Amino acid sequence: MKKPDIIPPSAPLIDNYDIKEQSINLSWVPSSSHDVAAYHIYRQTETLSQPELIDSTAAAVHHYVDTSFIPGEILSYYIVAVDESGLPSKPSPSVKLKAPGKADPAVGIQSFKGRSYQKNKMIRLQWTHRLQDVGEFHLYKKDAGIKEAAFSLWKIVPADVITVDV
Repeated sequence: MKKPDIIPPSAPLIDNYDIKEQSINLSWVPSSSHDVAAYHIYRQTETLSQPELIDSTAAAVHHYVDTSFIPGEILSYYIVAVDESGLPSKPSPSVKLKAPGKADPAVGIQSFKGRSYQKNKMIRLQWTHRLQDVGEFHLYKKDAGIKEAAFSLWKIVPADVITVDV
């Protein structure tokens, strides 16, 4: 019988970042704990109220390349180690930096993600925005089976909706 794990892993430490023309490369010193199963990478922007989990890596991977940011945006990153029992470490000290490229004030959608849930046969679309005076979003789709198909209006959602299940 194995003893329950009640001790979280030690925190990793971001030791390097490299800002390229269209990417931000992060690397970190791994947790000193021996039972780390994964690392969760979090990003905070000035316009998001909560940090967002942007990716997870296997325990053997100690780097991440971010390409899904808005140029010129101020970003903070931190890493959390998660052990085999699912216990998270304390967050690493964060790094704050400016995303490469020139900010475009006309761009209001900050992030747009799609996630497939095969078991439920659905796709979840999520986005964040900083648009003001917007009443609704128009979502378009394209028939994947037709090579030359045009996009067509699929759904109209109120501006306060940021998650849609397809």
